[in-house]
Amino acid sequence: MRRVALRGGHRSLKRCLQLTPLHLACVYGQSDVVRFLARKKCQLNPRDRFKKSPLMKAVEHQHKDCVAILLEHGANPNLRDVSGNTALHLAAIIASKPLVELLLEHNADIEAPNVLGYTPLTVAIGKRSAEMVEFLLQKGANVARGTPLQTHTRLLSYLRGQFLP
Repeated sequence: MRRVALRGGHRSLKRCLQLTPLHLACVYGQSDVVRFLARKKCQLNPRDRFKKSPLMKAVEHQHKDCVAILLEHGANPNLRDVSGNTALHLAAIIASKPLVELLLEHNADIEAPNVLGYTPLTVAIGKRSAEMVEFLLQKGANVARGTPLQTHTRLLSYLRGQFLP
């Protein structure tokens, strides 16, 4: 379906998903296209049907070069999708330290809660990503913020050296 959308065969599919050329370039890691569009002053923060920005798409697909270009041209790292997740939540979910670092360098909110109240730290805890939990704590994530009781219990277990199932 994505290939069809790229070729323009199903314009209604693109319209339905509300994907822009910038979204598609970010999904497929086309950094040259992202750079070209950014230099031409295209909108950097359009949203698709699920309120995901091109930056979020680049993070989800782990295209660091596209993420860097977007951030350098002023893309907003703190936009939220329909679940309230920011690009930083998505980077924490996939446990990408380089993307988390890059987003934080461009003022991503490390304490942003999603609709469930989870911060990037709590989603990393939920994914049982010990390295990401440590990394976010080193970067200043607040342990007490956005930690529902179950997640807080997992974090305490982690800090004691044992991850709970």
